[in-house]
Amino acid sequence: GTTIYENIRYGQVHATKDDIEQAAKQANAHDFIMNLPQV
Repeated sequence: GTTIYENIRYGQVHATKDDIEQAAKQANAHDFIMNLPQV
């Protein structure tokens, strides 16, 4: 399966973990993502 991280990073192969986290925050999705269950 594809992770949320991989979906956000799509097309940005050189994006760092910090870049991905910042993108999620800018999209107002970070809190939602952090509250999802980890499987």
